[in-house]
Amino acid sequence: MQSDQDKLHPESDSNQAIQKVIHEIFGELLPESIGKEEVELIQQRLYRAFRTDRSPAAIARVLADQGSACRHPEILECDAQWRAKKFLYVKEFEALVRGPLQEAANAFVVLEQARKGLCSKPNELRQFLQAAQDARQERLLMSKNKLQDDRAREEAAEVAEWLRVWLGSPGLISDWLDLRLGASDFVERFGVLDVQGSKRDTLS
Repeated sequence: MQSDQDKLHPESDSNQAIQKVIHEIFGELLPESIGKEEVELIQQRLYRAFRTDRSPAAIARVLADQGSACRHPEILECDAQWRAKKFLYVKEFEALVRGPLQEAANAFVVLEQARKGLCSKPNELRQFLQAAQDARQERLLMSKNKLQDDRAREEAAEVAEWLRVWLGSPGLISDWLDLRLGASDFVERFGVLDVQGSKRDTLS
């Protein structure tokens, strides 16, 4: 049985209240679409109200779920800039969010080892876990972005699924990802990946 610390979901008793405030601010602004200016304003007001720093991608996801139009290139660029100022392992998270499957899979191996090393550092771990959540939100946004081609949307949905499993069962992700990359449907759709540091790489 997993302990609370084993789960990658950052604890937040005020998550519903935060989402409510995001919608209230959006209702005040009533923009035609959501981009850099809008999410940064919402970020500022959330911080004043809750002392929490939510990513541009997470804010955009809340609004997109309710049907709001998003200026995806602006949001992705804004989020990348925000994360570069906030998080360790920026290169790996960037690969996880924007890189092709090969780079994303390699980043996964590095980030899982990093997660294990942060278990005794609660503040850094909390920041790390929020970055993992935000990465999934970005991939979900990309998977539904009709400006992306079919391949890019499929890859985004695939990585979002990896992140869903990782967030729910971090201790199982190494074995699960190894099996997933070797699955016939994965290989047929995306080809064979040579993931550095994975169990398959070690055994080969």
